[in-house]
Amino acid sequence: MIQDLKGAVQIIGNSLREILRISLSEDELKKYLDQAQFSQPSSGNIVWNWAKPENGIYMVVKGKVRWLDANQNLVATAGEGMIFGESTLFNQENFQSYTVRASINLLLCYLPEKLVRELIYKYPNLQESIHTQAIFKDLLILYRQKISVGQNFTPIQKIYAALSLFKE
Repeated sequence: MIQDLKGAVQIIGNSLREILRISLSEDELKKYLDQAQFSQPSSGNIVWNWAKPENGIYMVVKGKVRWLDANQNLVATAGEGMIFGESTLFNQENFQSYTVRASINLLLCYLPEKLVRELIYKYPNLQESIHTQAIFKDLLILYRQKISVGQNFTPIQKIYAALSLFKE
């Protein structure tokens, strides 16, 4: 299915290093990727839904995805190396729901929960990095819901709106 496995391995390795703060040798990464699942969903298809999540992490290897909030409003577009679905690893928390749609020429790598837990066992700091990513996404969704996409806010107004999320 993957025509350029070496390119995919490099992208996934970079993402693990930059986003999740772990470094794996190429051989170690290939060993873990043997347990991963790759897919190439068609543009416009829902590839992940909070209502029916698979526990684990998805990584964009090629192409882009669009994160949509519960009202199907665009929250963000994510490209190569970005992850989603990590909030499923923290069931005790009440994260905002979202949906992810495929864009053109998408290649995804799914790391099942069992594999992620194995990596966390080997690299204990990984859990904090994954949790931080889940929190950032949650804040982004809350921010986008607070500020309507169509409104023209000044940068100061956007900062104020973002900070207002922290009021009790």
